[in-house]
Amino acid sequence: MAPEAKKTEDKTFPVKLLKNYRPLGDFLIEGDDELREPTGDERAKVKAGAVIHLPIDEARDIVSKKIADRNDAIA
Repeated sequence: MAPEAKKTEDKTFPVKLLKNYRPLGDFLIEGDDELREPTGDERAKVKAGAVIHLPIDEARDIVSKKIADRNDAIA
């Protein structure tokens, strides 16, 4: 994992998308047991079912709007 990915991970919250979504800012995608930067296509739209790590405020907002579910140990 790149140092900048680790720095972003510390300030993010994992969510599982219920609908396609275009994140507002920086985010990471979970895949193959690691976090990675999104591809160009994923920056335009992340498909439903993907687990992404978003800034806490954005994650809280989309969970409240039923666009995503929490994807942490206590969810």
